Amino acid sequence: MMHTPHPSPVDLEIITVAVYPRVGGMTSWMDQIARGLSARGWRVRLVGISDQWQEDYDTAPYEAIQIFIDPPGTWSFPPLDRWLRWRAAIWRLMTWQSVTSAPRLRLSDATLGGLHAAHQLSLRDGVKRVVLHGGDVFAESASLSTRRWYHKRLRDYLNQAVHIFVDGSDLIEAFVRNGVRRELLSI
Repeated sequence: MMHTPHPSPVDLEIITVAVYPRVGGMTSWMDQIARGLSARGWRVRLVGISDQWQEDYDTAPYEAIQIFIDPPGTWSFPPLDRWLRWRAAIWRLMTWQSVTSAPRLRLSDATLGGLHAAHQLSLRDGVKRVVLHGGDVFAESASLSTRRWYHKRLRDYLNQAVHIFVDGSDLIEAFVRNGVRRELLSI
């Protein structure tokens, strides 16, 4: 479900794959940020990339947009399925962005999909991009068979942000150990 964008400029655009408000973790964090800044007068737009949408967003005090990602397919090679699904979602995101106003600042979660989407948008419109993350994404993905490729992509996207906010000094150290520039990180 894509909504028509509001005509007024947006102060903060949040790109996330965590689109279930108030259920814990990063999802609640993104919703709390959007609600808190909206209550302080910020014009916030949350762009959720998901195959499902929560009705809670229909009455949110900020603009909420869904960029549909196809549900998992039946491909015998799951990495190809994920790649094709994300490629289609990014195309939808770029198509949507071509008819909407750019925000003053863009915030994304630190999932590879969220980072990639925010990076692609910022390449196109030049909007500065910050990242918010509450867990050690490198440790969480250490068991992947494609972890070297995955971690390189994470490092590249993270190091291209203007700032990365994490929720503890342990995460600063974990990100630095994995090649993220210390000067970008703060609690």
